[in-house]
Amino acid sequence: MRRIISASRRTDIPAYHTDWFVRRLKEGFVYVRHPFKHTVERVSLRAGDVHSLVFWSKNYSPLISRLHEVEAVTRNLFFHFTITALTEPFEPSSPPKDEAIRDLLYLSRRYSVEQVIWRFDPIVLTAELTPEYYLEKFTLFCERLGGGVKDCYISFVNLYGKVSSRLERMGIKVLEPTFKEKLLLTERLATVGSRYGIRVSVCCEPHLSKVTGRAVCIDGERLGRLFGERPSVRRMPTRKGCNCTESVDIGAYNSCPARCLYCYANSTERVVEKMLATHNPYFNALGFNL
Repeated sequence: MRRIISASRRTDIPAYHTDWFVRRLKEGFVYVRHPFKHTVERVSLRAGDVHSLVFWSKNYSPLISRLHEVEAVTRNLFFHFTITALTEPFEPSSPPKDEAIRDLLYLSRRYSVEQVIWRFDPIVLTAELTPEYYLEKFTLFCERLGGGVKDCYISFVNLYGKVSSRLERMGIKVLEPTFKEKLLLTERLATVGSRYGIRVSVCCEPHLSKVTGRAVCIDGERLGRLFGERPSVRRMPTRKGCNCTESVDIGAYNSCPARCLYCYANSTERVVEKMLATHNPYFNALGFNL
């Protein structure tokens, strides 16, 4: 059975590691270190072994100019495109919203609306970033994206210890909404989305899915319908509430220089700097070579 390749939940490969990724596709393999067991696996990227490639990014511009090289291996491509309502200091390296919307619509036209998911996440509530603020921004985005995307995944920020520490150092006070407040905002976002033909689903918040769909970010059933030859549909959750099916992630933690304050994949800036200093686009893995 051919595998679903995730590129990547652990780092923004399209934005920062496109050269490395395309070189790995051409050489037909990549080494991946398990983030907890620290074992190393050789993962085939040959056409006959890859069912589909699932990308995750806020900035697809570097990858778009190389898509013809990716398509030489497979055209079974699926895109998670994050466009949030957040600005600096939460996302100091994200592209301008107009550019991101342009690129999302380009991918939707080049492939199909079924192959692109817009991620309006995370939602981070503060005294300034209120539910009304998110509704206003979401409505503006829907007006621009309507017809170019059918699915939008949302989630509320998960305040891991390292995330809370970053926010505290920046002097940012995050408000933790009650279940009722989350439910109300989710319902209102779903209502707005429906006006533009956009389904809103909730990621890793199953208690909220009663008013929307439940997001499945890597969905073997869906990818099988899109590309044929059903891949594995065995459940392989990455955290509590996750509903994803089996895939292999070829990224590495602490290798994204975007510096988003809410990022779960990076620890400290020093660790990230050390990791990036060891990385070379000619390496056969992110951050090391075998």
